[in-house]
Amino acid sequence: MTHRILVFPSGMFSVSDGRYVEFGNGHVVRCVNLAREIVRQDPEAEVTLGVSGPEAVFARRFVGDEFAIVEVPEVNGTSPHWQYEHRLRFETNLVRFLEPSVVVCDTHAEGLIAARYNWRKCVAILDLPPIEFYHVYAMLADLVLVPLMESQYRLPPLLEAKSRFVGPLIDARSISRVNAASVAELREEIGIDGDFILVYLSRIHSDRSQFVSIVREAHRIILGRHPEIALVLIGPGARDGADDGIIALEFVDNIHKYVRASSAFITRSPIIAMEGLALGKRAVVIPIPSDYNQSTMAQRLGRDTTYLPFEKLEAEALARLIEDAISGEVVAEGAPVSNGTAESARMLLELVNSG
Repeated sequence: MTHRILVFPSGMFSVSDGRYVEFGNGHVVRCVNLAREIVRQDPEAEVTLGVSGPEAVFARRFVGDEFAIVEVPEVNGTSPHWQYEHRLRFETNLVRFLEPSVVVCDTHAEGLIAARYNWRKCVAILDLPPIEFYHVYAMLADLVLVPLMESQYRLPPLLEAKSRFVGPLIDARSISRVNAASVAELREEIGIDGDFILVYLSRIHSDRSQFVSIVREAHRIILGRHPEIALVLIGPGARDGADDGIIALEFVDNIHKYVRASSAFITRSPIIAMEGLALGKRAVVIPIPSDYNQSTMAQRLGRDTTYLPFEKLEAEALARLIEDAISGEVVAEGAPVSNGTAESARMLLELVNSG
């Protein structure tokens, strides 16, 4: 029997500078990791991704024609409420039309509501903070997958019964292949000869210019001690303001190769930082300001990554952290994090087949 699985990789929005912005590409990455594992375990499964805004552009480039993609209405700007209602209606009709066996929602309330309205099973992927969102979203779901190994919070019994702490939803096959290659082989493959500082830009944000400006100043400081080291920016908007001294890539097919081959790794996304740990790279994580979810996740990863709040970001401090990474003083062991993808796919398919 063919199972249709509808996945909403993003959609929760937060306030920044008086505007509403949606969550970024890290949520798309981990949902695609899960979708690929579902198809590996059940080759007859048919996956559709429902993605909005800039994440839809990223998703199309990331998966190609591997999965069907439906672009859902975006919530942005300063008056999002009517847009939110419009998206909720759209997704309710989408669930009614596709009749999926299960709806999977990553930090995405509208899809959960749409699934419940249409009497469909639903699974929530939720980072535990903020706890208030967790309670509301988890109550709507049949199963909650938490991409962490443990919690400092005590969940109410009803939510605890349906919540599973599975660990990060990483692409273990890709990571294993990349870890098996030497740094020299990877650098030859990606076309970057020599040491480089990798900066992963998770999504376009109002602080982008200021962030990149500080990163470039830190790079200039590092050049005084490492004259040949390059600066590589990867992500949406990477080419904005870049000059001949920077390698700027809007999109790459496999970020794992660049992370593994880098001399130092800076990211705004804690989700990508978790994949970096499995690649033996301890990231400097600089969350987007006022993003409570990112900041809390970054602090929770503090034992395994270097957390630097944007409010404390300045070139000299960043240069020191980069220097520590280059000198090998903050090297991760490689694959120290649990892979929750296979277990999550198994539990999801078990829910689908439960009748």
